[in-house]
Amino acid sequence: MYGKPEVLLEFTKEGATRFADVTRAIADIGRGGGLTEIRRIADLCEIMGAEVVPHGWKTGITSAAGRHFQAACPAAPVFEYVSPHVFDSPLRRELVSPEPSVVDGYMALPSGPGLGIELNEELVARWRGDR
Repeated sequence: MYGKPEVLLEFTKEGATRFADVTRAIADIGRGGGLTEIRRIADLCEIMGAEVVPHGWKTGITSAAGRHFQAACPAAPVFEYVSPHVFDSPLRRELVSPEPSVVDGYMALPSGPGLGIELNEELVARWRGDR
């Protein structure tokens, strides 16, 4: 289930009867309207007793957003994480730093401003599509 307005409309219009068996919603941060939109889905999931798992691991930006979303949302017990060592892509491996450490299955939130990541401006300049 993606966090798109038409899904929210269905979710609220049809209510618990249509989604009574939903126990987990996978909300795509990048495609689903951003953090605000998946937070709306998470709120609805929480009301219905379902979990929401933020999806978005193909870049360091979406991975950082997923970490923060999970930390701030009671209905999100976990978030989807794929290490850049497993998914070999420059956008995942080089776009941002620092890459967080996983210790005993947990990851600390960064202390920097915003998402706590630094954007690799050289990579952005090299991969821009508007030039």
